[in-house]
Formats: sequence, C-alpha cells, structure tokens
Amino acid sequence: MSIKKYLLVFFGTLVTAATVTFLVALASARSQQKKAKQCLQEALVLPLGKATFEDAEHWSTQFGGTTSNLVGNSCTPKFCDFLVTFQNTSLARFHLAPYTAMSVGLVVSEGLIVNRGVLFKSGELPLYSVTEGTRSAEAHDYDTTIFRNVADKPEKILVRLTNGASQSDRFHAFAVPIECFSELGACSAPLPGAPSSTN
Repeated sequence: MSIKKYLLVFFGTLVTAATVTFLVALASARSQQKKAKQCLQEALVLPLGKATFEDAEHWSTQFGGTTSNLVGNSCTPKFCDFLVTFQNTSLARFHLAPYTAMSVGLVVSEGLIVNRGVLFKSGELPLYSVTEGTRSAEAHDYDTTIFRNVADKPEKILVRLTNGASQSDRFHAFAVPIECFSELGACSAPLPGAPSSTN
C-alpha cells in the first residue's frame, strides 16, 4: 500500500472515530438531560409534609440515587437524605462543553419528606442552590442571597423557599437551565433570577 493510500485510510479512520465519539458523547449528554428533567419534575410533585419515606425511596431508586443519614449509620424513616446527581461528563471529557452538574435531593424526617433542593453548576455560571422546606415561624416564603466575588460578579445564588411560597415563585426558583447538559460550548441559558412576585 502506498503512503498516500495509507494516509487516506488513516485519516479516514480518525475522522470516523472522532465522529462516532462525538455522537456517543452528545447522545449520552442528551440522555442525562432528559433524566435530570424527569427527576426534578417528579421531586417537585411530592408534597412536603405529606409525601412519605417510601415515596422518596421510590424516587431515589428510579433515578439511581444515594442515601445518607448524618445522625446515624443507616437511612431510616426517622431521618434520611436522598440525593440524585447528573453530570455531562461525556461532553466535558472531550472539551465540547464545560462541566455541568445538578444534584436533586429530598430530606425525610419522622417518615415524611420535609425538604427538597437542587444544586446546579455549569461552567462559568454562578453556583445555584434552591431549597424548599416546610414553614418555620421566622422564615420568609421566598428569600434570595447572592454572593459576589471581588470583581462584583455573582459566584453563588442561594434561594430558600417555604411551602408558603407562591406556585409562580416556586416554578421560577426551580427552573434551572437543564438544557446546559447537552449544549455545546458554554451554556447561554440564564439562571433563575429574582422572584417573579413578592410575598
């Protein structure tokens, strides 16, 4: 085989391998995006203070979650944290997009789900955390705290809701840009901002 033919075959193989790798990475990222969206939607329909340990356990099992108990050795209906994490490692590994991750969690106390939360990070976007818990006497229904770096750019956005927050604010707070999981390059989707109404 001549050098010219060898080089054509070699570069053809490289292009084919790169194309297949790209398509597999994109398919994996889209799968993560779809699962992350479904996971978040299903976590949000579980009513705080009414949904049970068994509901949280089913949700966690369905999406490959983990459990922990900070106050003991085993996860029990008395207290348990359920956590499901999604990542776009396939795109990030090949430098097709910045690393994106989202964790969705449920906290069970005394047999009932009392808290839910999301932690989201993508590339240069600020870390975004939203938690919703049952109402405490001193809590506001919707509270946002923004931590800024020395250049006065947001580094972290923390949103805290109680079950007294409006549906509109709740929808807005949990509207994390899940499309970042399969977007090539830096994610251009905005993070949720201020509440859409004031309670």
